[in-house]
Amino acid sequence: MSFQKELNNKGTMKEEPVNLYQLLYKSYATRPLSVEEFADLLVDARVKNDSLGVTGILLYKNGVFIQLMEGEKRNIDTLYDVIKQDPRHTQLECLYYQPANERACKNWAMKIHNLDFGVPDNLLGVEQLISQLHQQHLSDGQSPAEQLITLFKQVS
Repeated sequence: MSFQKELNNKGTMKEEPVNLYQLLYKSYATRPLSVEEFADLLVDARVKNDSLGVTGILLYKNGVFIQLMEGEKRNIDTLYDVIKQDPRHTQLECLYYQPANERACKNWAMKIHNLDFGVPDNLLGVEQLISQLHQQHLSDGQSPAEQLITLFKQVS
């Protein structure tokens, strides 16, 4: 496993994978999830992601999941294969899968926002970007997926 060393936010050394990848996908819930199920999902995801060196964010709105995962390519591929088998959602669509120079969600093993309960101030504009995810490029040349990742980086 190849790593590069850098300082984390506590000033201690941490290792980042040289082959850092970001994967953004969209899927549809097979049924509504309760508040307790969201809490369980968060705990399970944080434990699993932390063990794999994966960071990310999961958004939920009106039965649609949008998730960004980032980490070593091999771990992202493995985790995505597991996620594809999860019966809580269907119709997974990979929207973005690219190497990255740095993490957008470096401070989150997993962050979850249920946007059905409102959009946090630091994520204003996220709903518009989600509605545009199938467009190739916006006026600034970035895809909506890339803009979403940029937004996550600004708030992490």
